[in-house]
Amino acid sequence: MYFEEGWSVFGKKNGKVESLLYSGDREKILAMVREMGSMASEAFRLAVQSLEERDDALAERVIEEDDAIDDLEATIDHECLCSIAMRQPVREDLRFVFAVLKIITDLERIGDQGVNIAKKARVLN
Repeated sequence: MYFEEGWSVFGKKNGKVESLLYSGDREKILAMVREMGSMASEAFRLAVQSLEERDDALAERVIEEDDAIDDLEATIDHECLCSIAMRQPVREDLRFVFAVLKIITDLERIGDQGVNIAKKARVLN
């Protein structure tokens, strides 16, 4: 049977079940999740700062940049669903994919809460 370079053959190696995910999938997904986490954290921080400093421009920036967080969530979601459909991950890989799907939902919500704070900051300013 032929496997592309980067694929692991399902089976046991040294008593351990090997991964079925393409070797670059996990790293690519993790990098995107880290980026999304940074973006959500920054949005929340800037939203609070806009409220404290009564800065409308900062509030607008948070609101405008929320689309990037939403887009990244959709991209990561797509990557995870493609991994499930095309790679048919099992055990550890499947748990990884499901954990990522839960995490990105929470990160997107953090970004949305930042937007809510920024909108309230604009009203108070």
